[in-house]
Amino acid sequence: MGWTTPYIPGYAVKRKIADGGYSEVFLAEQNGKQYALKLLAPRLVNDRTAHKRMQYECEMAMKVARNKNVIDTYDVGEAGDRPYIVMEYFESRHLREVLRDERRAIPMDDAISYALQTAMGLTSIHEAGIVHMDMKPENVLVNDQGLAKIIDLGISVWEKWASLPWARRAEGSPSYMSPEQILQRPVTVRSDIYSLGCLLYELFCGRPPYIATSQAELLKLHVSPRSSPRPLREINPEVSTQMQDLILNCLKKHPEKRPPSVITIIIGLQRAGGKSARGGAVPQSPR
Repeated sequence: MGWTTPYIPGYAVKRKIADGGYSEVFLAEQNGKQYALKLLAPRLVNDRTAHKRMQYECEMAMKVARNKNVIDTYDVGEAGDRPYIVMEYFESRHLREVLRDERRAIPMDDAISYALQTAMGLTSIHEAGIVHMDMKPENVLVNDQGLAKIIDLGISVWEKWASLPWARRAEGSPSYMSPEQILQRPVTVRSDIYSLGCLLYELFCGRPPYIATSQAELLKLHVSPRSSPRPLREINPEVSTQMQDLILNCLKKHPEKRPPSVITIIIGLQRAGGKSARGGAVPQSPR
């Protein structure tokens, strides 16, 4: 099979469905219902850093309240020195694949729907006091019915700890990292708002806000006050002026100049998207 079947009490493991940098994900069943089991990769069982990271992800996942736009976590545990998370099985593909298939900005109605759903999912993560730290198309799953769900709290940080030295780390995906992440300064929910802005820019324009020939150059573009993204309407004239202003505000270099919460973005998306802005009611617990 090319992989070793893990033993998780109460679950029948069927097949491997994903293989990440430090974890594996399996399809499993219990009482006729399917689940996704995420476990620490076997090769890292004796790696204390990877072990702690997986345990930390388990803790963060259990803090997030149920939200239809975030993958549900049902249980966490440890089997054979391998921490694991039991999650809902969501048959889907990630947003990167959607963008790749379109090879351009996706249809406006779809872009607005995915934008709203992603923002709504992020509200639950922020209400749990967590900064996701890695908002990007690969971490948003979409099914054939257009339902979107956020995944992966692997490098997230609890906002109460964000000012501690160990929490200041330049981890993330270069095309979507906030300036404060790159500079290893304390992060807040506004750091996720910057990353969300990068993701929204790509949804509406078919490319991220900054493109460079090297990672170092790319990170410099995010940080430098002399660099700014190209206006969205120059790339996609279908984007309204309101939508362009909202997304560019998310991409301000200084956190305090960005929208104060994701709920502010949801309201802005609904206003800017007009009749296309479908996705449900605005959450009632702003942070």
